[in-house]
Amino acid sequence: MDFLEPNYYELKEQKKAASGKTIAQGGILPDDNVRIYVLMDLNADKIMWRLYRIYMALDDPDYHNETEFSTAVGIIVAQLEIYDQVWVARDAA
Repeated sequence: MDFLEPNYYELKEQKKAASGKTIAQGGILPDDNVRIYVLMDLNADKIMWRLYRIYMALDDPDYHNETEFSTAVGIIVAQLEIYDQVWVARDAA
């Protein structure tokens, strides 16, 4: 059950990587590292609309469309996690 425990080493590495410094600059990121920021407009209505569109395009999930359905819903879940984190940060302030 080690996979259920948090990996504290990974958290420290993530903090070091957050600086954006490459190895040549004294950081830990590879020298050819590229950081990309993606603009995304997220709100509850758009998230639900995307989920509705998946159901309209793929119908109910079954073994024929399981991969496509899982991939599309996974993207929405990732966006929902970002949306939730923003609201938690807003409420904390």
